[in-house]
Amino acid sequence: MRVGIFVCDCQGTLARDLDFDRLVEECSRLPGVVIVKRHSLLCQEEGVALFQKTVQELELDRVVVAGCSPRSSLVAPELRFKRALAEIGRDTTALEIANIREQCAWVHPGQKEQATGKALDLIAMAHARALYNRPRNPASYEIAGEALVIGGGPAGMQAALDYARNGIKVTLVEKESHLGGQMARLEMLYQNETWPSSCATSCIMPNIGKLVNLHPNITVLTRTWVKGVKKDGGNFLVTLWQEPQFIDPRRCVECGCCAAVCPVEVENDFDMGISRRKAAYKPHPMALPPGYTIDPASCTRCGACVEACPAQAINLRVAPQEKTLRVGSVVLATGFEELPIPAAKLGFLEEAWDSRIITSLKLERYGFQLQRLPFKPQSVTFVLCSGSREKTGEIDPRCEDGCSFPFQPLEGPKAYCSKICCFYTLKQILMLKRFHPKLEINLIYSHIRANGPAAEEFFRRVKNLPGVNLIRGRVTAVSRAAGEEVLEVHVEPWEGNAGSGSKLRTDLLVLATALGSRKDTPELAQLFGFRLDMWGLPAINQGPYGDTPGCRILRPTESTVQRLYVVGAVAQPNSISPSVAEASAAVARALPYHRQGKVEVLDYYAEIDPQKCSGCGFCAKVCPHGVIQRREDGTYYTSPAFCQGCGLCTTACPTGAIRITNFNEESVEKELAVAFKHVPPDEPRIVGFLCYWCAYSGADMAGVARLSYPVGTRIIRVRCGASVSPQHVLLAFNHGADGVIVGYCPQYNCHHHDGNVHAARRMAIWEKFLPLLGIDPRRFAFLELGAVAGKAWVGAVNDMYRRLKEMRSGEGR
Repeated sequence: MRVGIFVCDCQGTLARDLDFDRLVEECSRLPGVVIVKRHSLLCQEEGVALFQKTVQELELDRVVVAGCSPRSSLVAPELRFKRALAEIGRDTTALEIANIREQCAWVHPGQKEQATGKALDLIAMAHARALYNRPRNPASYEIAGEALVIGGGPAGMQAALDYARNGIKVTLVEKESHLGGQMARLEMLYQNETWPSSCATSCIMPNIGKLVNLHPNITVLTRTWVKGVKKDGGNFLVTLWQEPQFIDPRRCVECGCCAAVCPVEVENDFDMGISRRKAAYKPHPMALPPGYTIDPASCTRCGACVEACPAQAINLRVAPQEKTLRVGSVVLATGFEELPIPAAKLGFLEEAWDSRIITSLKLERYGFQLQRLPFKPQSVTFVLCSGSREKTGEIDPRCEDGCSFPFQPLEGPKAYCSKICCFYTLKQILMLKRFHPKLEINLIYSHIRANGPAAEEFFRRVKNLPGVNLIRGRVTAVSRAAGEEVLEVHVEPWEGNAGSGSKLRTDLLVLATALGSRKDTPELAQLFGFRLDMWGLPAINQGPYGDTPGCRILRPTESTVQRLYVVGAVAQPNSISPSVAEASAAVARALPYHRQGKVEVLDYYAEIDPQKCSGCGFCAKVCPHGVIQRREDGTYYTSPAFCQGCGLCTTACPTGAIRITNFNEESVEKELAVAFKHVPPDEPRIVGFLCYWCAYSGADMAGVARLSYPVGTRIIRVRCGASVSPQHVLLAFNHGADGVIVGYCPQYNCHHHDGNVHAARRMAIWEKFLPLLGIDPRRFAFLELGAVAGKAWVGAVNDMYRRLKEMRSGEGR
């Protein structure tokens, strides 16, 4: 094994606190080292070129760079040198970095001899890791040139179009018989957040629907849903189930003869029960794909439609189909559901609701001219936040075995604001007043959240309309007026508002009920392996994918599963314009993978020994990235192309069947074996196991702020706080550590969804076991460390140092 070590003195600035001549001399004696090269600015182009040239000329197998932080350096993070190695055909696992700037020279000023000794230990630890590392095999996987979009609403259609326009074959799957999603139910759409106007859905929806339906790169499958998902290599193998398509859309001429003779009549679900339809029907005049459809659930197969069809487009013997697609990326755009009135559990409705009490979406189906209502209202009352922003004490069924987050119930009131209700309610009031100027309208609200220019302009217009009453209050009861077809709405003033309660008389009560993900979202989460957040919505990813920023702020649309994107109202309540923007953003994220035709495997990924696997499935339950799958024999296996190397599975496995390549107990032990060689005899030895992201960066920030802490501290960068096992802690103690600190990301900030929660729980339990092993718990600490928490890290180290000193001077170790 030929090893090269590159030492950077940062234009001589680090030489004030480190003896570089000594570093070069002693590092040259490490096993396998054939060259130690000192440079003043290795991070610049000249330095990187020299780095590449030396690796090639000396045919180096392993490389150690001793310089600034692999995590926090702005110009020379590990990514820069890994790219440099990849450019010359070397595997990126050949590189390790010793952080001798932020975590050594900058935190031990004026202690040149001791700081130099620590730098030597840090380089030796990086050298030990480099020797242990094994190349990725394979380093990448080919991915399919096709994509899948689930959900045919506006976001799904936009995603399909963007794929298709970029030459990617895409399948668009929709559960219903038609495209459009909830948008198809709306009579009018507000244009966007910056333009205060509305357009007819019957104009907007066909424009995008026709483009989707006619594009040669798009295959539209209606009445279709996902039945199964596997990950194979770098691809998703998605099994679809499609209900029988009794009418051939290529032959249907939309004459309507089938519906005319169909003897079956059922409630029209598209129309939310306002009307009835036949088993052979067209959902609405502008429905796409074009043509009539037959509902398999209500069709009796009488055959009347077959005889009546002049185009011979109907075949009632068609069977359902199952097909499997191999796709390189998936966009989830399944949209939202409006919370049904009973599920909102509104106290003022008591046992049941009156037929004159409807939801906002149902009002759209009645139409703003109210021509479909069975009565002519003289007054309409709107109630905002009906089931939104509510606190509930119910336990979600997903929490039977304990939850990492305080999940909201799958059904029932929502704790969050549904975001778009104020905006569309203002739109509905304006539309009603346009067609019915004399209509009296009440708007009962706790807060008006008119976010953006257009919503604020709508609010201004509504306030100035005659016959519109804005009432800040809370509905306490609704009842039918005695002997009248009128509702009485009892309203109490909102907290802090002056006045007493009042009673309103209204002909129609419209509730802006909460919006949430569809009921099949948890099932899709289980199939694909993505995580849900505390509100039951698909979680946006925080973890690292190659050179993508590891932060939710910069990674909208990305789920916790690589190349599975979440867009539109399935991710959170959203209006149409932002939803289609998210769809385009998701496809833009996916396209580089399709262009390259491959996905790189990270340097760290999980592997499962099938001989040791007991089939318990704990690994699959904790995996936040949907990597682990079950074989037919009951054992489990991983998909390296999707693995983010967090290590949650390794610490959850009771049989030790899982290892993270290049980070495991063996690699940690090799680091610990050389970690304390240069620690002065009277100096306490402290090991910090810090997570790859926040906690390690927090320690870096101590250096950036020039905050000092004891020189006997050694940091081992771990994949995630949850990847630290009790065995790691014991290894540290066994190799001479006096104290151990485990640092992980703050609450809700873990780059692997809930790894920090697992870490905190495990370490809390482990702390209680230490006395049984004869280890004083004062020698152990665990804490949250944010990316800028340099002071917190220094405080934790100093507290540990003080306790260890007290123990030495008192009862001893």
